[in-house]
Amino acid sequence: MWRGYLFLALYRAAATQLTRMNALALGSAALLLALPMTAALWHQASVARLASLHQFQPGRGLHSWRSRRALGLLLRALGAVVLSAASLLQSAFFGPAEWLLLALAPALYPLLRSAVDRLGERQFSAAVYAQRWSFRATQWLLAGGLAAAWVATRWWLAEPAALPYAERVHALQ
Repeated sequence: MWRGYLFLALYRAAATQLTRMNALALGSAALLLALPMTAALWHQASVARLASLHQFQPGRGLHSWRSRRALGLLLRALGAVVLSAASLLQSAFFGPAEWLLLALAPALYPLLRSAVDRLGERQFSAAVYAQRWSFRATQWLLAGGLAAAWVATRWWLAEPAALPYAERVHALQ
């Protein structure tokens, strides 16, 4: 859990400096923030690839085709950097509600994971399948729950615009 809060501290520090960053600093911050996501995506891909390789005969065509991984790893790393940069650019518009929801995520994940583990442990033939399912289910439930909480918060805190939309567009021109 402390790693999640360390990442959020780095994210918050980069977000507070966002308006003063040049392109090089923004790229460096996006690369730094993408490192944990890249490592997690690489690990997830490696485990999935190893699990799928067991179904093919070693030395045969499908086994060698499925064991290649350089392009997939590079694409995952590129995706992590792009998502980190987009998230960092979006953080300029975060209010207290968004930061609070982000701060809740590392604390909620282990609680939700233990509940999902208890629900799924007797449903699978082996522990490895139950763990894979609970990992994915926890990710989806946490993301969906936080998104629903964000929508509810935005609806509850909604205020009418100070200027009508057409006047805001005219003022920006």
